[in-house]
Amino acid sequence: MTTLKEMEEMMAIVKEQYDQIKADEKKGKKLNRFDLAIIEEIEGKKENKTEGE
Repeated sequence: MTTLKEMEEMMAIVKEQYDQIKADEKKGKKLNRFDLAIIEEIEGKKENKTEGE
């Protein structure tokens, strides 16, 4: 089982990847399926948070 600190570290890494992917997307770079999966995961979580409130 992972600790809270480990989870926060993993989320920080994913957030950095997400920011880089969004920057690449704005530059017109074609995204691969892994990039799209990260975007979907992050943006999907954002939507779920707002629905629950």
